[in-house]
Amino acid sequence: MLRPLLLFVLGLALAAVDATQLHPQMCTQPFWRLRHASYCASVSTSLTPFSGGPAPASEPLTVFSVDRPLRVPSRAPPSAANCTQEILHHTFAYSYTHPFVGNYTPPACAWTNILFTMTTTSQGRQYDRLAHLFLGDTEVWRTSTAEPTDAGIIFSATKDMTRYAALLREPQTVIMELGNLVNDALTGAFDVTLTATYYSPAPVNPTHTAAAVLPISARRSSQGQPSHWRLPADGPARSTLTIPRNTSRAILSVSATGSEAEEFWYSNVPSSYTQTWANTTLYGGTAFREVQVLLDGALAGVAWPAVTIYTGGVAPSLWRPIVDIDAFELPEYEVDLTPWLGLIADGAPHTVEIAVAAFDDATRKLTPATGDAWLVSARVFLWPGASPASPGVRPKVSAPPPVAHYTPPTLDAANSSLSYALRVSRTLSVVAGDAAWVQNLDYTFTTTLTAEGNTQNLSTTTSTNDATRGAARRRQGSLEIDMALDTAAGVITAQVEHGLGVYGVNAFSAAGGARGNDDAVFKGNATWVLAKGGEGTVGVERRWRGTRENKEGVEAWEREVEAWCGFNGAAGVGRDVEVVDGVEVGA
Repeated sequence: MLRPLLLFVLGLALAAVDATQLHPQMCTQPFWRLRHASYCASVSTSLTPFSGGPAPASEPLTVFSVDRPLRVPSRAPPSAANCTQEILHHTFAYSYTHPFVGNYTPPACAWTNILFTMTTTSQGRQYDRLAHLFLGDTEVWRTSTAEPTDAGIIFSATKDMTRYAALLREPQTVIMELGNLVNDALTGAFDVTLTATYYSPAPVNPTHTAAAVLPISARRSSQGQPSHWRLPADGPARSTLTIPRNTSRAILSVSATGSEAEEFWYSNVPSSYTQTWANTTLYGGTAFREVQVLLDGALAGVAWPAVTIYTGGVAPSLWRPIVDIDAFELPEYEVDLTPWLGLIADGAPHTVEIAVAAFDDATRKLTPATGDAWLVSARVFLWPGASPASPGVRPKVSAPPPVAHYTPPTLDAANSSLSYALRVSRTLSVVAGDAAWVQNLDYTFTTTLTAEGNTQNLSTTTSTNDATRGAARRRQGSLEIDMALDTAAGVITAQVEHGLGVYGVNAFSAAGGARGNDDAVFKGNATWVLAKGGEGTVGVERRWRGTRENKEGVEAWEREVEAWCGFNGAAGVGRDVEVVDGVEVGA
């Protein structure tokens, strides 16, 4: 049996603040740089992020995510054939607007399933970065990097790419964007290797992958550039979609990630209160966001994005050596377009738009999110066959506006604290013939800011229930953060508990793929000290119970890890227990 996690608790420092007391070096921390944007813009732009202290050893640190293994190769029959190939190897140094561009050629071997493994090394001082991998105009993997140390780091992630088989059986242009900056202060480049493993498990599963995968994107591959939109600057994020008449199923999958001023959208305040403190920059729209998919102008589905904290977020020592849930494979959100096939499966172009909305506390309605920036793109998976919807018949759509219960902030005469609460719920259904797409969503949020915004605690939950005819998935996310910046002492303290559960099908676009329960909890406590670096303790539990896609898949899996990092730059794993189908494989 796996025992409960043991975590050390670090006290939180609460301090009265004055931006003039803020040491410029604190501006190297992404969350607090945004919270003190005006001051940080006025100090030197060549500040060097502290890399965690002098490394006690020359060995690079292995940074990792706690994820279910996608394959157990030892279960493959002796006659099973594998083949591998390198898709790219590139060093991203000064790489803004300079993505990797290369060519993909399918292997000569026979295969039904495919895994991509991305391995990255970096050494020096650098911020975390987002990365986007495209096959032509279609984004197929969105990820983020870990922050390096002076001794160096290495991290790796594997993604099941089988649902993209239709693309991977044809030659493609490979484009990878990892915008990075290297100079005298930021010395860490990211050396990335992407390899593919092709194999044919028995029995073959997923049973039938999509026959076509179409991009919903800005389509800039012909210019050697990535094709995601940056909202609101590139808006509207609108693309055409042409679906042949003999289409039986259509699933849209959207990627939507907040970055820069919207990276920490889940900590924002109502827009009417962004000027509460003169020396503090607060961002508006509340902490609620909705990603909307519009088909020929009609709302076809929504997604309430999950929180992912990157490795520079809140306190960097929280994420060394274990990153947050899904940091190496940022989530995608699906909308079933099958009920619309009676209208759109006609061989003619139709319009798909991706929009991001926030909650306006003045009107108490949703309004376009204006923060810079949301990075969005999508792809549509198509299966051939007879349409379940009658040609020319519009589906029955029920999409009432979301219901919001908003408790506005109450401020005392001294403006010493700002607290507010928000709850939002929504239902949506689209039905045509034998096809249906039904969504039920619920969101709660409470927060209190004190010390002119340098202390904040927040608690939020998001529940999304999606269903088609014959398949369903529930996604339950939770996040609690207590964080504080002592400007006089130059100390950041933070406690984080982040949970995510996904129940039902793994992906509607992976027909016949795995289904089950995936529960993950990340708990961490950390301190970061000016000119000294950080220390912290973290614990991660993750469990999977579900179907085994094939003999090489995993039916029951659990892993519990406790890890730490110290002021001297050292980091390690104190306890690591992993059980695969009842057999302990690591300790």
